[in-house]
Amino acid sequence: MDGSIVLGRSQRNRLLDLYRKDPSPCVRLRAHVILLLSEGHAWTLICAVLFCSSATVARWKQRFEAGGVDALLAERRGRRSVLFVWAVLLVTWVKTLTPRDFGYCRSRWSCATLALVLRDTHRVRVSDDTLRRMLLGQGMVWRRPRPVLGPRDARRAWRLRSSWRGLGTTLRCLRKAIASAVFCVTAFPISKWKSRTSIDASSRWPPKE
Repeated sequence: MDGSIVLGRSQRNRLLDLYRKDPSPCVRLRAHVILLLSEGHAWTLICAVLFCSSATVARWKQRFEAGGVDALLAERRGRRSVLFVWAVLLVTWVKTLTPRDFGYCRSRWSCATLALVLRDTHRVRVSDDTLRRMLLGQGMVWRRPRPVLGPRDARRAWRLRSSWRGLGTTLRCLRKAIASAVFCVTAFPISKWKSRTSIDASSRWPPKE
């Protein structure tokens, strides 16, 4: 098979950029195939290195020769296009609406909530991981809310003083309870321990003179 492909400098640079930076693994594979063909490598070697079939190599070679680098970006499968439409809808929901608009008692979106709303409104069932990948493909990344330092309660000082007063009252009651327990122990001393021999001897009758 003739695998010779001649690349211009701009085409080579663009293919290298796609191979290194494109987020789609399919596009990176196509660019890699064309780059290896331009270097004159055998098809068997390309298939062995990239773990692809010779039909894949032939298909993207023909499309590159017919349409250039842009032809490597043209293919979109049917299922992916459908998911792309739903991904655009989800991005619109996330940016403009909240779960409360759909009857959920939540103020923030999550992948699980988006899946529930999509199933209830459009009867489309997708998993949380699929939704996460769809949003990631649209440039949406979930982030934790930024922590805000400082209290916002206007009565915070009054609440703190009340808490400290309650804690002081509890400590005073605890001290009184401990003092009462100590007084009971000291007021009624425990009798001294005696050996069993002395107890038996003192309990005999009549006692020895």
